[in-house]
Amino acid sequence: MNEQQKVKKAVLCVKNHEINTNKSRVLKKRIISHIDNDYKVIELDFSDVHKIDSLGIDQLLIGYRKVSEAEGKLRIINVKNEYIKTIIKLIHLDNIMEVKFN
Repeated sequence: MNEQQKVKKAVLCVKNHEINTNKSRVLKKRIISHIDNDYKVIELDFSDVHKIDSLGIDQLLIGYRKVSEAEGKLRIINVKNEYIKTIIKLIHLDNIMEVKFN
């Protein structure tokens, strides 16, 4: 595989234990910034996430749409918190994008 064939991948660690109104907008900007820099696979590390609100979910879906439009993939990895697992399954987010539970 030569340099042009390599897929750029980024892992974004989601800190601060929650994805709320303010933090979700920052996360969306980080996702878009990586898309603009030609990253095709973006993984969101949820190992420290314990809470998410409706705007946080909305921003994730917008990020997913933007990555898909750029012919990339957005994944959520390391979901450990039971509340977050329940929310993801309840809204069927795991049917929309790839989610890896721990």
